[in-house]
Order: sequence, then structure tokens, then C-alpha cells
Amino acid sequence: MPAHSRTPFQREADRVRITELYLQGKPQHIIAQALEISRQQVGYDIAVIEKRWLAATVRNLDEDKARELSKTDNLERTYWESWERSREPRKATTTSRRTSDEHILNLALLHEEQRDGNPAFLQGVQWCIDRRCKLLALDPAPVIKVGDNREVHILVIEGGSNDDARGSHS
Repeated sequence: MPAHSRTPFQREADRVRITELYLQGKPQHIIAQALEISRQQVGYDIAVIEKRWLAATVRNLDEDKARELSKTDNLERTYWESWERSREPRKATTTSRRTSDEHILNLALLHEEQRDGNPAFLQGVQWCIDRRCKLLALDPAPVIKVGDNREVHILVIEGGSNDDARGSHS
């Protein structure tokens, strides 16, 4: 196939088409024929495309993590504010009216009750702290000791089954 120079615009247009064909599972030589470029050029373009995917994924994960951390921070502030309000004294007023033949007497009694605070709000704060540690991967991996006192770090994968961890044994 004759080599021809592509403009930056043509290169990006080709990469869009290469991506479509690549994701359909087409082999590189078929993609090369369809775009009338060399198989080596297709391989190079696929490498560029995959690097872009990886960079976008990492960037998106960082953005997602930052967004979730912001939500967690906001929720924690709300829990703390609610905790403080739940500790404020409760004020209550009791009124009564007494009448006699000559007078009407209105009585009002104001009393305050000191409160300890609602522990559910502190549980919410603890959840936020745990969530933040999980998002930032601050907790160390669990370690167990085996036979000859070697330490083995346990990798916990969420959403998988025990079969995923062991591998399939057919």
C-alpha cells in the first residue's frame, strides 16, 4: 500500500473510523484496507487511541473521586451541624390560667431541658469518615500470617463472588 501523508484533520478522522472498526473486533489488516493505510499505521493509531482511553479513564476517575469526596464532605458538615443542634437545650413553655371572682391570672412557666445529642448524627459522621478513607484507599490491606510466619496481604474485590477470587475449577 503506498504511503501517503495525512493532515492532522485526516489523521483524527481516520482514528475515529479506526476506533469504530477496532471496537467491532475487525483485525488490523482489514482496518488498514478499509482506510487505505498501512497495517503498521493502524497499529500506531490504535496505540494512540488506547493511551487516550487510559488517560480519559484516569482523568474521569479522578473527577468522579473528587466529586464523591465533595459530596461526602458536604454530608459530614450537615451531620455535624445536626449533631450540634441536637445538643442545644430544649425550651418548653407551660401556660395556665386561673380565675377568681375578681381577677384573671395568666401564668407562664419556661423551662429548659439539657439534651445529650442524637447519636445517629455521630454515626453519620463516622460513615462519612469511613467513606472518605475508602475513596482515598487510606486503610491498609488486611494481613494474615501463614505457616512459617509469612505475611499475606488480602485483596478485597467488591462485587465479585468467591469463585472470582479462587478462579474457575472445571
